[in-house]
Amino acid sequence: MPQLVAGLAIVLLIIWAFGTLAALVIQFWYVPAGIVLLIVVIKCIQSAVKNAEEARLGEQARRRQEESEKQAGLERQRQIRATLAARISRAENASQLLPQLIADAEERLEIAKEEFNDRAFAPFWNEIEKAANSLAKADECSRLLSSEFMHFHMEAQQLTSDAPVFTVSSRLLPEPTQATDQLKSLVRTAQKDFQFATIFEQRKTNKLLVSGFSNLADALNSIGDRLEGSISTLMDLLDSSHSELNEKMEGYFDSQRQLEEQKLQMLDNIQRRRRPRH
Repeated sequence: MPQLVAGLAIVLLIIWAFGTLAALVIQFWYVPAGIVLLIVVIKCIQSAVKNAEEARLGEQARRRQEESEKQAGLERQRQIRATLAARISRAENASQLLPQLIADAEERLEIAKEEFNDRAFAPFWNEIEKAANSLAKADECSRLLSSEFMHFHMEAQQLTSDAPVFTVSSRLLPEPTQATDQLKSLVRTAQKDFQFATIFEQRKTNKLLVSGFSNLADALNSIGDRLEGSISTLMDLLDSSHSELNEKMEGYFDSQRQLEEQKLQMLDNIQRRRRPRH
């Protein structure tokens, strides 16, 4: 539209200029003035043509910029949706693994109970250690689910259209209390038995297969409360409304940073063979 108006103005200006010049030429004594006027008209035409070309190029640049920004926005939306889909997939896998790990721990604890009754010292602690590893992995799954859900919620708000649904529900989460209570009870009973306690002293510094615990003794002392707390937090997040989630996000990520700092401190203590501070 700006180019059309500019072109029309140029044509009218040319017609007017030549008409005026012709009238002046007819009256010969106005020839010098006509020449001056012609020069002025030519300059005006050149300026108008230049301005029209600049306007045309500017409009093209603006449209290219808008198209580039549009494509970048579409690509960003595509990337967000791909990220959300990956988070949903990881969360679904973790939610399926979580009850399996707790069930495995319960099975190990039943075997440990039989080994205790048979006075099989080493086999008992073998099963206790395996149960602790399963519960520690369950805690990892629970924390992974919380992390995926919180990041999903945060990233989904960047979409310009409806977000996919986070398919993991709190109704699918297992109850860990039976396993954690049984672990505490069996360990306490064994530690009151001199022979079982002696074997435990030889094994309490064993490293678990899962990070976050300095050794077997540390895991046995804390895994119950830790797992129950992480699953409780996860349930609370999954059952929260949209507005409640926004309020909880800051506190959640702060607690995650503190947990990472504790892990780094624990690793440093292990490397330096220092006892952790309480």
